[in-house]
Amino acid sequence: MSDAQVTLLDDLPVDEDAFGGHRRIAMALIDLIRRENGGKAIALEGSWGSGKSSVIRMLEKEISASDDVRGDDDTNVLVFDAWSHEGDPLRRVFLEELTSLCTAEYTDVRKEYWEDRKKKEITGSERETHQKTTPLLTSRWPLLVLLFGFLYPVALVALSKL
Repeated sequence: MSDAQVTLLDDLPVDEDAFGGHRRIAMALIDLIRRENGGKAIALEGSWGSGKSSVIRMLEKEISASDDVRGDDDTNVLVFDAWSHEGDPLRRVFLEELTSLCTAEYTDVRKEYWEDRKKKEITGSERETHQKTTPLLTSRWPLLVLLFGFLYPVALVALSKL
């Protein structure tokens, strides 16, 4: 038996890149985000263990640091892990998380508006329904009572003339 030791590496995202490849990807994504106008949706695809989470962690760290240096706070990163929501309606869960991120900086009135809108429109947990009901007699007794109530005075008038 050998005295060699086996060391297992953690399967966790890293903040620092020993070889620089993941950091270059993160910096290229930041450059793309800052250079182009409008919002962005970026998906990273790769095999298991290829470093997608590490790239995202580096991207988030760099954006946060550069926003602090520039005094700029207009870039937000929403990391949405579809695997962690397996079995959930992805569109709804994504929109809930996006709305929560967007409303984090709002004033109380705007936040209340967006939270209410999220509840009503995005999650569908509150719906407005219209219902029309038509009364239906299931027994003949109410009809007989009405008929008797109408015919009784008529019968009294007819009998009084006899």
